[in-house]
Amino acid sequence: YYTTFIESYHTEGKVPDRIDDDNCQVYLTARVNRARLRTKTRGLSREDLIDAHKLALREYEWLVDYKRRNPECATKPEIGMSRELALCEEMVG
Repeated sequence: YYTTFIESYHTEGKVPDRIDDDNCQVYLTARVNRARLRTKTRGLSREDLIDAHKLALREYEWLVDYKRRNPECATKPEIGMSRELALCEEMVG
């Protein structure tokens, strides 16, 4: 369901360069939660687990890149994503 929600923000199948302030928190939270969820799957083969972790890493990298391109998402208190984005940076290493 996170993917369906996230893709509802993509116009013509493209990820927008910037999400407006009113929707930024919910969009980024959905992406963080999707990345977290990908690392918590059970019952998969070793290769599938590795693929899931790679997808999660790419998601975290996208979030860190989004913060680099749009620093206000981490600094504006009304968006409130500074802690989550800092954790994404830790995950990327």
